[in-house]
Amino acid sequence: MLWPAEWLDEHPTLPVLLTEGEGDCLLAMQESDGQYVAVAVTGGAGTVPRDLSKLAGREVYVAFDLDDAGRKGMDKMVAALGKAGARAAALDLARLGVSGRGADLSDYFRAFGGTAAKLTAELERLRALGPDDDGLVAALADLMVQGDESAVQDFLPDMLTDEQIGELDPPAWTVHGWALIDNYTSIYGEPGVMKTFAILDLLRSVRAGVPWLGNPTVRGATLLFEGEGLTQLQPRIAAWNAYQELSPADLAPGLSGAVSIDLSTPEGVARVVRTVRSAEARWGERVRVVAFDPAVEFMPNEDVETMDLFTRGVRALARYLHVAVVVGHHSNAAGERARGGDQMRMRAGVHVRMERIDPERGVVGVVQEKNRFAAPLAMEVAPLAVEDSLVLSMEARMSRAEYAAARASAERTSGVERQRARVRELVVANQSDNDRVVLDYLRGNPWQSGRKVRAFTAGKGIGTDATGNTLESLAVRGLVVTRPAPRNATEYALPEDVTA
Repeated sequence: MLWPAEWLDEHPTLPVLLTEGEGDCLLAMQESDGQYVAVAVTGGAGTVPRDLSKLAGREVYVAFDLDDAGRKGMDKMVAALGKAGARAAALDLARLGVSGRGADLSDYFRAFGGTAAKLTAELERLRALGPDDDGLVAALADLMVQGDESAVQDFLPDMLTDEQIGELDPPAWTVHGWALIDNYTSIYGEPGVMKTFAILDLLRSVRAGVPWLGNPTVRGATLLFEGEGLTQLQPRIAAWNAYQELSPADLAPGLSGAVSIDLSTPEGVARVVRTVRSAEARWGERVRVVAFDPAVEFMPNEDVETMDLFTRGVRALARYLHVAVVVGHHSNAAGERARGGDQMRMRAGVHVRMERIDPERGVVGVVQEKNRFAAPLAMEVAPLAVEDSLVLSMEARMSRAEYAAARASAERTSGVERQRARVRELVVANQSDNDRVVLDYLRGNPWQSGRKVRAFTAGKGIGTDATGNTLESLAVRGLVVTRPAPRNATEYALPEDVTA
């Protein structure tokens, strides 16, 4: 029961301090200074009064003893008070400086110099945490009290010390810095930016055990799930083999398939797992990379929920098979990020953007927007014509920071060049207007001195120097003729005005 219950009626607006035992209650009330009202639970910490209706709608802070029984009793009481309609919280005496097994609220005041002001400050802190609007705190308290199996279990066996973390295996790259085992690499960009060329190049480099655009690889088998058809791959494969001077016999096994799979479902992911296992059994060789291109062909749509399931699926696939997964993906309409929200980037081990940086030469930037396990990298690659197709050639490798600095410098230079070109256009346009004014004047007024021409054009808003330059230019181009005049002057006329 609650004791003395009448104090609750006498102080209806004060927060309630619920104590374990009458002695704690009396001392707490004596020291309260009117900041709270104290009542006790009789019968011990594990006893919950049958009737808690007097506490409905009240702020209640449970302050039981610092022992196992007290802590369990507080959890149980907070849960019961929540069900009764109270706004309840556990008050941990240890936060107020109380220590020692079994120490209680009386010890707080007598042995640890406790005051009502300090106690009230702790109540204010608990109040500031806010109400448990979604019921999570109450649900948690219920689980702890009921001894639910999932709540009883803890994660301590899974937690590692600094020394144990230091002994973990480092990240294992299939393509160093670009494709990581147990993770997926996403490569996105606008249509025509050669994403499929890059993915095919990566897969064949792994099969051959040769560097991919200068980045070391681990040799192994690969699988490509190509959603846009296999015919397009024929000339590209032939061109790559010719460029690398390799034959099919020099490569580890590989398969490509134009199949329909929904990787946003566990069933779709399981089909890929079975395919990989069957291929490994047939070849007797481990698959190192599984690629999907483009992602949109392997999910029903690109809304946020589906993209969330898709990215979870490909990440689970990588971890289950212990392989690197590569995913090709389109950019959004503006071209500045991958389609389908942030899920693709969020779960990727490496997230790569491909962008045109020199359209005249076809140079493409391949830049990591994210690398979870290393400093982000970047490359500049260019297409080379080989046989009836193209292959990618590495122009430069650098860090992402160096790439960004180079692009910013190029943009500034490009901006200056655009400004200069615009000035030249304006000069040409202005010169053309000046030509017209001078020629029109001379057409009706042949053999005019330069001074008279300048006086006329000044009335048209053309400066003296500009008119002089125009007359000189027209004479050089043969559009006007000249003759000497007195006092070292020069006269100008149109060619048709010259008489024999």
